[in-house]
Amino acid sequence: MKRIGILSDTHMNKSDAFLEEIVSKHFADVDFIIHAGDLVSNEVLDVFSQMDKEVIAVCGNMDDYDVRHAFPVSRT
Repeated sequence: MKRIGILSDTHMNKSDAFLEEIVSKHFADVDFIIHAGDLVSNEVLDVFSQMDKEVIAVCGNMDDYDVRHAFPVSRT
């Protein structure tokens, strides 16, 4: 069985202490992470790179050009 961590609508320009606390508490034992859009900036995902977890993401309507260029609008 795989454990999946799911979040969305972080609406942040970069990670901060609050997001890092949430991630370390709730995402430590997941196999991979899904971010369901509205990251705003790719730098938000840096918090997961420290955990060596695969991140699957899509872009949302609030995301900047870099996020829209890096991630599709939907994934199946």
